[in-house]
Amino acid sequence: MAWLRTALSLIAIGFTIYKLFSYGPNGAPQAGDLGPREFGMLMIGGGLATLVLGLLDQRRNLRRLRLQYGPMPYSSAGITAGLIGLLGVVGLLAVILRQ
Repeated sequence: MAWLRTALSLIAIGFTIYKLFSYGPNGAPQAGDLGPREFGMLMIGGGLATLVLGLLDQRRNLRRLRLQYGPMPYSSAGITAGLIGLLGVVGLLAVILRQ
C-alpha cells in the first residue's frame, strides 16, 4: 500500500504544481525550458511509473506467497491501483492537452 500512497502523492503534487505555478503575475503563461507544465508532467509520469512498478512487485509477491502458503484472498490493492492509474492518466492528459 505504500507504493499506492507514493504514486497518488506524486500525481497530485504534479497536477497541483502545474495548476498553481503555470501562470505568471500578469495572468500570462510562463515560458521556460522546465516550467511548471513540464515539471508537473514529469511528476505525474513518475507517479504513473511508480504505480506500474509497485503493481508488478505486488503481483510477484502475491504469486510467491500463494506458492508457499496455498490459496489466499485477493487484495483490493489492484482495484485501487487501477483507479489511481485512471486518475493519473486523466491528469496527464489534462496537462498535455491544455497549452
